[in-house]
Amino acid sequence: MALARRRVISLASYTSPARTHKARHTAGQRLLDATGNLKAVQKLLGHESIQTTGDIYTDWDAEQLADSLLEASAR
Repeated sequence: MALARRRVISLASYTSPARTHKARHTAGQRLLDATGNLKAVQKLLGHESIQTTGDIYTDWDAEQLADSLLEASAR
């Protein structure tokens, strides 16, 4: 578990000691933002249920939704 924690902190770009939960959440969010792969986030964070991961990491605000719609319509 310590190795996984160090990996998550590394992925979250922390250069000083950080609280584990904040580092986990930041790494999960960055992975989802970069790849759109919710299953990868689930595996990285060790969530048993994809529903748990989705509930935590797919809460978009109105501005993000509008940006996504504009990007999709530009294709």
